[in-house]
Amino acid sequence: MQATNSHTAAQMLTQTTVYSHPTITKLTDFVVALVADPKNFLIASNRVNAIESMVDKYKAGLPKSILEGRNARPTDGLVVLLTGSTGNLGAQLLASLLLDQKVKLVYTLDRPSLASISLEER
Repeated sequence: MQATNSHTAAQMLTQTTVYSHPTITKLTDFVVALVADPKNFLIASNRVNAIESMVDKYKAGLPKSILEGRNARPTDGLVVLLTGSTGNLGAQLLASLLLDQKVKLVYTLDRPSLASISLEER
């Protein structure tokens, strides 16, 4: 059985596998999961499933009011999720969004700062 799994897994490795998993840990985790159960790995690697899994992971801890309205379309303005708002381009996009009358709410996902100033001050 293990030889069959290894053969199936080997067929799924592509030229971009190393680039898609750029650290030893990420590559090892990918290969181990792939060899352990390649048939179920195919299902889990489906892009829609991956996106839904990520949403489930990152919605943990959000206020209930946000989660209740996630399928509803805002009627009084756009709600935007912005990543990378601490960079140059991201900061410019954030400023534009905050000035846009069509935008009701902006959520930003940012890495913790190593600097001593707060994100709000930046």
